[in-house]
Parts: sequence; C-alpha cells; structure tokens
Amino acid sequence: MNDVPVTLKQFFLFHGEEPLSRESWLSLDEGEQVTRLRQNLKKEAKGLNWTRVLGEITQKIDDLLDISLESILVGAWNKYRDLLKYCDPVKYPGNETVLVHLVEHTITSEHHPYLAVLVNDLEVGKIDFTINLALTVKGAILKIRGGKILEILPGECKGKGTVACEKCIIFKEETKSFKVPYSIKLGEGIPILP
Repeated sequence: MNDVPVTLKQFFLFHGEEPLSRESWLSLDEGEQVTRLRQNLKKEAKGLNWTRVLGEITQKIDDLLDISLESILVGAWNKYRDLLKYCDPVKYPGNETVLVHLVEHTITSEHHPYLAVLVNDLEVGKIDFTINLALTVKGAILKIRGGKILEILPGECKGKGTVACEKCIIFKEETKSFKVPYSIKLGEGIPILP
C-alpha cells in the first residue's frame, strides 16, 4: 500500500526549484490577467517589488499541482457505466468481493485552479490556470464490494499533460509507460455512481 498519494506535482516532476523557464516566466508576465494584477497592485500596494511578487506567484504554482492521481482515476472509474452492474445486491451481495480487470483505456481530466492575490485580506486579482491530463492505464484491477471500489491495483500507466495560464504553457510532460508498484486502498470505498 502507498501511504503518500502521487500527485500531479510528481507527474510534472515539479519540486519548487526553477518552477518556470525564463521564456515561460516572460510569457506569464505579459499575460492579460497578470498585467491586470500588476496594475491593481500598483494602486493598492505602492512600492511593492513586482519581480518579487511574480517570483512568489510562480513558486505557488507548486500548490496548484497538489491533485492526487488517485482522485482522478477513481473519479473516472466510479462513473464508468460497465461498473454499475456491481451495484446490484442480488447478483453481487455486499459480503462478496469482485475483481474487475479493466481493458487498456485512457482517462482525460481537466482542472481549473487559480491563485488569488490578497492585499490587507482583500483580493486584488487572480490568475487562472488550466491543467489537462491524459492517462493511459493498462492491466488495472479494481476490487469492488457492495457497489464500492475498495482498492485499485493499477498495473501500467503512461500519461501526458500540460499546465497553462492563458496562452502560456508553463509545464508540459509526457511519461513513458511505468508499472505502479503498489495498490491504492480506498478505506471504506468509493461508491460507483449511476
């Protein structure tokens, strides 16, 4: 079992060091939202060093990537129509565990986090980001009991994704296929949704 969830932070190999290339940093700085934020800060916080503020913003991008891959996988699978039959208590009594082998498939996910900048507890602007992810999963097995996914045996996985702000691609990653060496236990289980 894995005690520390794998997040998009690990997927994008981001560790808070050199968060943006110089080119990405300049593109971000020239974006519409960042320009508007800079103008608002000039009015609300005179004398603030803009380079330092933008540096702090880029460091906070790390927090935006704190989305677990587990939640993305489970979020896709618990809505998968073919799994609905395992919610039937007559065919699949609540005391029986079923192992469901999934065919190779790709899960796509899009997220829209943002960073808000506050001065004296008042928001002076925010910067929207878009995270796109595509994970191809092969050989995954789900343990299901009582209409709930209890555990994931992931098998192999590969993926690609981007983190963008307006037209600026901040991060782009594509992984090779790798085996996930642990199962993901889901406590009391995640209900399969109709």
